[in-house]
Amino acid sequence: MRIVIAVAIAAIIYVLQNMLYSKLWDKELKADIYFSRPYVERGERAKLFEVISNQKRLPLPVLHVKFSAPRSFVFDDAVNASVTDFYYRNDVFSVMGGQKITRTLEFKTEKRGYYIIENINLTAKNLFMTGTFAKTVHPMAGFYVFPPKYNDIKFNVLMKHIMGDVETRLHIAEDPYTFRGIREYSSQDTMSRINWKASAKTGSLMVNMYNQTSYCKVKIMLNLDTNIMIKAGYIKELSIELAGSVTKKLIDKAMPVMLITNGTDLSGQELNVCSEGASESHLITIDKKLACISGNLDAERFIELVDAELQKNEDNTAYIIISSYHKSNLIERLDKMAARGVNVNMIVPYYDSFLPDVSRPYMHGWEVTLNDT
Repeated sequence: MRIVIAVAIAAIIYVLQNMLYSKLWDKELKADIYFSRPYVERGERAKLFEVISNQKRLPLPVLHVKFSAPRSFVFDDAVNASVTDFYYRNDVFSVMGGQKITRTLEFKTEKRGYYIIENINLTAKNLFMTGTFAKTVHPMAGFYVFPPKYNDIKFNVLMKHIMGDVETRLHIAEDPYTFRGIREYSSQDTMSRINWKASAKTGSLMVNMYNQTSYCKVKIMLNLDTNIMIKAGYIKELSIELAGSVTKKLIDKAMPVMLITNGTDLSGQELNVCSEGASESHLITIDKKLACISGNLDAERFIELVDAELQKNEDNTAYIIISSYHKSNLIERLDKMAARGVNVNMIVPYYDSFLPDVSRPYMHGWEVTLNDT
């Protein structure tokens, strides 16, 4: 008789707890994912936080939290994960009533882009591990990976040549009476620019920035139609990185910058022209545009963009063209701009096996080794 009663009680408990979990397992259960920072440059590290909150009294002895992240996120902790086309994560939690758990996952970024974690799949068990309950939540955690910025000798020599040309022809000079702010010291700064008071506070050398005495702007025109068949993707990525690096160098000099490109975004739409600006926030805006590039329109579309600039004939505007494509239909247009006295500089990324014709004084080759890519 005791065995029968025990079995009956167990059966009742089993039925009741199953009913309870069926109705209440996800009540006041919250799951979220967010990043430690909204953006980083490619190659930098960041953190991803998993947050599980169970504010009801009913415990969840086993809760599986599943989500997928880009495989270009290289996580330090590869336990409970598999990597195919995506990085698939399956973490197991035991969450008591009224408990909140935060798990930190550190990773390194290996590819430029804009990434979203849209779904978290939750799977829970009841007390007897016989019932399974599932739901999906949508955190919409967005994260930008910006192109890295060059600051080596090769790039600085190139920019010194271009900047000297721009500053000379547009008559740009700093006004020492219009203080704009401070920034970190670079090798190109003179000792007279150092702000010793700010340097003592921060523990690193800081320099003063001043406004310009004459207004000008620089338009960066980025062509992503490479017109090459071998490893075109690398040249495209290099061109994007050069655009971001040039933008930063110009903004560091307080020059207003615009970005025009035939690149397309994640939905395949042509990127809008990024209007001019010279602030740190504007640099972030352009970096976000560059991060979102996933494809491009053809060279003919880029020629149309150049034609539109030819018709404007703006004063105090300099152009920096970044294009591996350098056929006659493009060069003839740039020749016209240069003949009018427009300040034009062109950066031509190319593989060492395919030497370009950079005979024009405004053209600058940027060589990369084919075998190293």
